[in-house]
Amino acid sequence: MLAGLHEHFSRIECSTTSSMQYDKTLAQFRRRPEPPGQMLGWVCRGDPSYLDLANDRMELVPH
Repeated sequence: MLAGLHEHFSRIECSTTSSMQYDKTLAQFRRRPEPPGQMLGWVCRGDPSYLDLANDRMELVPH
């Protein structure tokens, strides 16, 4: 985990999350660190190109 923090520190530093928002979210997580429901895997872990929608995109059409 520390390697991830080091690798992404510049992005973390540029975060626009206020101290109040961070504290509120942290308090919610501490109250319930394992919320109910299905845990979804992080799709782009290790390869952010998975989020590039320029080529491999699924078009959704409303009915």
